[in-house]
Amino acid sequence: MDSLYFKAALYKSLLELKKATAEDIAAYLLAKGIEATPQKISQYLIKMPGVKYKRLSYKTIYFLEGSNA
Repeated sequence: MDSLYFKAALYKSLLELKKATAEDIAAYLLAKGIEATPQKISQYLIKMPGVKYKRLSYKTIYFLEGSNA
């Protein structure tokens, strides 16, 4: 899959979901026909500008900068 298309899909999923774990985003993308593992999603999201995250003891929640998390 094209990296740019995948990044756009990640941004769009965060826009629609507001706050989500990598597992939530993987399930959302799978429903849209895009297969991705939570590990791959985490690797991309951590490096993407405008994406913030909070690490909890058992999961990481991702959200867009400027949203209320």
